[in-house]
Amino acid sequence: MRVRLPRLFYGHRPAAVAFQAGLLAIDIAAIGYFIATSFVDDEGMPLHRHPAREARLELRRDVEARAPAPVPAYAQAVRQELGLHHLQAGFSPL
Repeated sequence: MRVRLPRLFYGHRPAAVAFQAGLLAIDIAAIGYFIATSFVDDEGMPLHRHPAREARLELRRDVEARAPAPVPAYAQAVRQELGLHHLQAGFSPL
């Protein structure tokens, strides 16, 4: 393999020329793909509105909405001082 690949890559025999033509075709196809897709409008499904991402964000919003909000330490101390410790754990006016 170490001997055959350089012979195909740099050689002048028909098999080497065919190999080089195949590599050139792959390169041209890749460049053409990148140029063509740069002009295509993502009207159907922009990346910022991908369904999988939207579902994951909706699930995260739902979980966050159901979880009680953490009460900052300073708010707990103020509640204790004001005698408001009976307020809901998730409610933090401060």
